[in-house]
Amino acid sequence: DIWGNSAKCAFGIEVLDQTLPVITCPAVNVSYASTLGQCGRTISYPAPTTSDNCQVAATGSFTAIGSGNFFPVGNSTEVYGVMDTSYNRANCSFVVQVLDVEAPRITCPANIVQPNDVGFCT
Repeated sequence: DIWGNSAKCAFGIEVLDQTLPVITCPAVNVSYASTLGQCGRTISYPAPTTSDNCQVAATGSFTAIGSGNFFPVGNSTEVYGVMDTSYNRANCSFVVQVLDVEAPRITCPANIVQPNDVGFCT
């Protein structure tokens, strides 16, 4: 001021990343036929894609058999997640369905011929 007095003030600024990362699972929601002679099939699919407004820290699977592995007959839900450097998280999931398309096989024994006991007609 005009008398030479001054004042100071200090304050902190904290910038918070509250924007969730984005994870996009591959479009795999289709059915696959099992491999002949097996109760499942090995299936490969592309990795999920991720992005974030700051930086992706980690990407991983939670309950996934995983690409390139053997999937049993039935439905398997693959769940993937992403976390950014501010610990914001997002998930995506998709279903891999393997169908049993092979008919069961049976091998019958040869016909059995058995003579009746002496004195009996059957």
